[in-house]
Amino acid sequence: LTDRYSYAARAQNKSGRPHVILLGIDSLRLDELSRYGGSQGNTLHIDGFLADADVVKDTSTPMARTFGSWVAILTGRSPPVTGARNNLTPRDSVSAYPTIAEVLRKAGYRTVYSTDEVRFANIDETYGFDSVITPPIGASDFIIGTYNELPLASVVINTRMGQLLFPFSYGNRGAAQVFEPKTFLSRLDRELRFDRPTFLIVHLTAAHWPYYVAETPFGVSVRKDPEDRPMYRIGLRTADSMFDQVVATLRRKGALDNAIVVVLSDHGEAMTLPNDSFMQNGAFVEGLGAPLKVLDIGHGQSVLSPSQYKVLLGFKSFGRAAGFAAASRDLPVTATVEDIAPTLMDLLKIPGNPLDSSGRSLAPLLRSPEAIAAYAGPERIRFTETDLSVI
Repeated sequence: LTDRYSYAARAQNKSGRPHVILLGIDSLRLDELSRYGGSQGNTLHIDGFLADADVVKDTSTPMARTFGSWVAILTGRSPPVTGARNNLTPRDSVSAYPTIAEVLRKAGYRTVYSTDEVRFANIDETYGFDSVITPPIGASDFIIGTYNELPLASVVINTRMGQLLFPFSYGNRGAAQVFEPKTFLSRLDRELRFDRPTFLIVHLTAAHWPYYVAETPFGVSVRKDPEDRPMYRIGLRTADSMFDQVVATLRRKGALDNAIVVVLSDHGEAMTLPNDSFMQNGAFVEGLGAPLKVLDIGHGQSVLSPSQYKVLLGFKSFGRAAGFAAASRDLPVTATVEDIAPTLMDLLKIPGNPLDSSGRSLAPLLRSPEAIAAYAGPERIRFTETDLSVI
C-alpha cells in the first residue's frame, strides 16, 4: 500500500519548469553546522542535505526577527522599505507588494506557505500565496493555548478530530506543551501536491524558544559542560528530524525530481557564549544620544551580537531545469537574505526587476565559479537593525 501510494502521489509536473522550494530553520546557530566547523551532531540531517549544496557562508539578515526577515526574503527589500521592522506589525503597515510569490503566481506557479508557528510572523495568503498550511492566525492562538493541558483536550488535539475542535492548537508549535511534530508533518503530507510548478516555503520553528515539544522528557536541562545549552540542543535536534521528514515527503511526491531548493535560516540565536557578542554581556555603548545595551542572548536584541544576524543560505539543484549544478562550493561573497528573491528570479529567467529589490542576484556565481570577478569591488555594506526591546 505504501509503494502504491508513493507512486500515485509523485508529481506530474509536465511543464519542465522547476519547483522552487525554500526550507527554513528558525533560530539556527551556524556553529552547529558541519559546514561551519560544528561537531556537536545536532544537525546530522541538515548537514547531510547541505553536503553537496553551494553555500554562501557570509550571509546576514537585516532584521533578526522571524517576520522582518521573512518579509525581506519574500520581497528582496529591506525592513525600512517594507515597514516590517518588528514582529506583529499590522498588515496595513507593511508594504510587501509585490512578493516573489506574487511574481511566480503570475508566471503560472502554485504558491504555498507552510510553518508550524504563526504567533509572531503573521504571513498569510495576502503575501501572494494560493494556500497556507499553518495554524490559524489570531489572538485565539495566544488565549486558547492556556487550556491545552486539560486532559480531554490533550488526548484529542493531535487527531484529525482535534484539527476541527482545536484548530489553534492542532499542529501548532506555539502550543509547545501539546505539539507533536508528526501532527504537523502529517498535515503537510496530506495537503501538498506537485502536479504543476510549485513555489513552496516550509519553515520549521522547533529550535526557537522554548525549545521543547510534547515529547520532550523532564529533567533534560542539565548542562554537560559550561557551554552546553541542553534545551536548545534538544529543540535543534527536533527541527533537524523534522527537516529530514519534510525532505523525505518531497522526494516521495516527486518534487525533488526537478527543483531549485534553498536551505536557509531567518536569524540566529545568541546564548551568552564566548563568540556571541563583540562586547561583554550587558555592556553599554555611550553615544547616539542614549546608551545602547549589548544583549548577547536571544535574537533581534543587538546588532553587536553577530550570532543573531548571521544566517544559513545554501542552494541545491535537482534536474537540468534548475539552471545550475550545485557542487559543494563555499561561495566567497557577502550576501543578505534580500538576495534570495532576485537570485531565484534570475535562475528562472524572469526578466527585469519586478520586485524593485535592493538585493543582488547570486545566479551568475551559481552558474559559474569564474563569475566571482563580477562581484569584485568595494566591500559590500549590509545594513542591520535592532528590533524593539525593553531593557
